[in-house]
Amino acid sequence: MLDKLADKLEKSWEQLAVIREIDRASLNLNIDELYKIGLSCSMRLLGVEKGFLAILEKDRSYIHLGEGIDNNKIGLFIPRQGFIKEIIERKRLFWNNDIVGEPFKGMGISSVLAIPLVVYGRDISAIIILCNKNDGFTIDDARLLEPIISHLAYVVQTIKLAEELRLADELQKVSARAAHKIGTRIAALDTPRFILKKELSGSDLENEVDFLKEEIEKTREMLREFTSLTTPFELKIQKIDLESIIRKTVCLDGIEVDIDIPKGILIEGDLVRLEDVFLELSLNAKKAMNGKGKISVRAEEMEDFIRIEFKDTGPGIPDEDKTRIFEPFFGRTGSTGLGLSIVKHIIGLHHGSIEEIGAPGKGANFIISLPIKQKKEV
Repeated sequence: MLDKLADKLEKSWEQLAVIREIDRASLNLNIDELYKIGLSCSMRLLGVEKGFLAILEKDRSYIHLGEGIDNNKIGLFIPRQGFIKEIIERKRLFWNNDIVGEPFKGMGISSVLAIPLVVYGRDISAIIILCNKNDGFTIDDARLLEPIISHLAYVVQTIKLAEELRLADELQKVSARAAHKIGTRIAALDTPRFILKKELSGSDLENEVDFLKEEIEKTREMLREFTSLTTPFELKIQKIDLESIIRKTVCLDGIEVDIDIPKGILIEGDLVRLEDVFLELSLNAKKAMNGKGKISVRAEEMEDFIRIEFKDTGPGIPDEDKTRIFEPFFGRTGSTGLGLSIVKHIIGLHHGSIEEIGAPGKGANFIISLPIKQKKEV
C-alpha cells in the first residue's frame, strides 16, 4: 500500500517538474522549443528512445520533429487516415502495441502511444507519438502523460492567440482609419446624387441614379459590417439556454426547421453576439436554398464543450471554396462577403471553433464547438 502511494507521489512530482519546465520555456514564445520539450520529457518519463511529433493539415500529416528516428524521416508526409484519423475524430489518446504497415513500415516501430494536443475540445494540429516501449504501452502511461500534454497544448494555444491578437490589434488600428476615410467619401456622394436625381427626373438616366443610390447603400452596409469585424468589443458573459437561442434565431418564414437539442443545456456567452452568429447562419442558409428548404440543428454535450451541427438542404459549398468562406469579402454575388468572417470572429472570442464539412451538392454543414464555461481573464 505504502509502495503504491510512494510511486504515485513520485509520478506526481515528475508531472509537476515537466509542467514547470514547459512554463519556463514558454517565456521565450517559441512553439518549436515547447514541442521539443514536450516530446523529450514524455519520452524520458516512459523510458522510450524513439518518438516524434506530427503536425496535422487538412488532408495529411507530416513528421515535424523526432528523436531516435532517421533524420530523413523528418518532413515525411503521412496520409491522414487509419489511427491518425481516429485520433483526430475522437480527440482522445490512442495506443496500439501491434502496429504494422504504413505509416510505420520500415521505421522499426512495433508499438505506439499517441496523444493529441487538445484545447477546449479542439485539436491544435499536433500529436505526440511515442514508440517501442519494451513491455508495451498501458493506460497508466497515458494517464501519466495526459496532464502534461494538456498543459503543453494550452501553453501553445495561448502563444498562438497572443500573436493573433497582436496582429489583430495592428489591423484594427489601420482598419479604423480606413473605415473613417471611406465613410467620409461615401457621405460626400450623397449631395451630388440628390442634385443628379433632381436634374435627371423623368429622363432615361433617372434609373441610373437609382442604381447609384443602391450601390451607395450596399457600400454603407459593407462598411458597417467591416467596422463590426475590426472594432474591438467586450463580451457580456451570461448563462444562455442554447435551445432557446437557436429556436429564436433559426425559425424563418418559408423554411422547415428541425431542432434536436437536449433540454437544459446552458452555456456561458454573450447573448446578443451568439444570436448574431445563428441568425447569420440561418439567413445564409435561406439565401442558399432560395427561400425554401430545411435547416437542421443538432447539439450534444462533449465533456467541457458543446458540439453544434448546423445543416441546410441548399447546394452546399464547393471544395475549392471551403478554405476561403471565412475570409473577409469572400462570398456570393450580392453579399458583402463579411457575414461568415463575423461569425468566426465572434465564435473565436468565445474560445470556440467553426468549420464546414458538408459535401458539395448535399447542403452546407457547419460544426461549431463552444466551451460550456468561459475562461475568466486574470
